[in-house]
Amino acid sequence: MATANLTGKLTMLALTLDDCASIPEVFIKKLRCLSHLFQNTTCLDTICQNSLMIPLVRDLERLLMSQTIRAYHCTREPLPGFFKKEGLRLTKLDQQQDEFICTYGRLFTDCEKNHMRKAWHQYFRVEKNNISRENIIWFCLTKATYESDGVEPFLKFFGGEAIHKPLQSNKTICSKLQKIGSPVIVEVLLPPNSINLACSPAKTLLNAWHRTIRHDVDPLEAETFVHCPLAPSEILNVWAR
Repeated sequence: MATANLTGKLTMLALTLDDCASIPEVFIKKLRCLSHLFQNTTCLDTICQNSLMIPLVRDLERLLMSQTIRAYHCTREPLPGFFKKEGLRLTKLDQQQDEFICTYGRLFTDCEKNHMRKAWHQYFRVEKNNISRENIIWFCLTKATYESDGVEPFLKFFGGEAIHKPLQSNKTICSKLQKIGSPVIVEVLLPPNSINLACSPAKTLLNAWHRTIRHDVDPLEAETFVHCPLAPSEILNVWAR
């Protein structure tokens, strides 16, 4: 019961980066004084480079890093309820590939399994495409991101990039990967100080504010990654896509 109460409190406190209702009131007051900057252009980068905005962006960034952030992971769920029970783990390429062969190898011929192992080794170890994948989990930070075409491979093929990325040229294997599990969006709570600043959470939230002032501003696609696994208590919702 205590865990449920804690999760409920975190949910209420969690910030949604494409909803300007998540902007703290102290920043709202400052932004209202700077509305003319947002009215004059659709380019958020230009606005954020203004000398009046630089300290605001810096302070908002610092605050957001210390908050619980709502985010979304696009994947295929092996069984209903799996992520609510197990949470989300860090990508560990060799471990996930071995587990995949152990669990689902019966669905593939020996030739296909040999092809998979060679393709994984070539892509991740020889070509070194493991740098942005090992020991992390990637998340979408906005609705525009998880509804974009960029997430389709994660929803279409089972196993995440650790499995499907080097195999997409093999139609037979890919047709089988499409039959394992079901496409889902996993809504999560990212703990304070866990997100990577590769994509600015402040600019993501300011884009939401910008869109209240100008209707010709597009929603921002934004993603981040974390270096920590997420417990079942940090899984808010899982819905079919």
